[in-house]
Amino acid sequence: MEAYDYFSYNPKTAKESGFAKSFLRAYHLDQYRACRSLSDLMPEVSVPEEIIAVSGLGKTYRVLPQGRSLGLLSGIHLMASSLVGRTPEHDNPATEFRALDGVDFKVNKGESIGIVGRNGSGKSTLLSIIAGTLAPTRGTVCVHGKVAALLQLGSGFNLDYTGRENVFLNASIFGLSQQEIEDRMDAILAFADIGEFVTQPVKTYSSGMKMRLAFAVLTAVKPDVLIV
Repeated sequence: MEAYDYFSYNPKTAKESGFAKSFLRAYHLDQYRACRSLSDLMPEVSVPEEIIAVSGLGKTYRVLPQGRSLGLLSGIHLMASSLVGRTPEHDNPATEFRALDGVDFKVNKGESIGIVGRNGSGKSTLLSIIAGTLAPTRGTVCVHGKVAALLQLGSGFNLDYTGRENVFLNASIFGLSQQEIEDRMDAILAFADIGEFVTQPVKTYSSGMKMRLAFAVLTAVKPDVLIV
């Protein structure tokens, strides 16, 4: 329903007097014309679609004093707590290091943002949590869509497989079917530009060749969120 429809005249709700009816009719007609003029002049505004929402995010690590170590049970408890994103509660002489504390932001579809900070300020920690490879200690992270991260290019490669075999392996991790990978293989190899080496084991590749092949796979995945 257009905005000016709300100002249309309704005789059932108007007062009974003829003067009141005439006055209200003229008033609503003016409102109708004004709203119609505005609707003609103003372009349609699309509501931004939220794709990432971070609220109250925090990540805490426990740091032991030099020369001290956890006992077996304490170590198991600490590992289990870290996996589920909880702060362990025990009497070990460890101090807490807050890598992230109270982070809040939102990203809409189509937007690009940059995270700037000094070394050790928690940039990689934040991106790892968004990518889903690290659990937060507190707060929430909501990501809508497929996520691909360039945090560690080539980390999913099998060094004994050929480049082509690793394309199938890595792309399948991101959810592509075998048919989808075959359909995009030419584009992936053209982007990677490693020539005949695609049939050689990845362990024979240079670091630059591995990075190009890994990046080519990510571009073929067409993720909703790309973390660099």
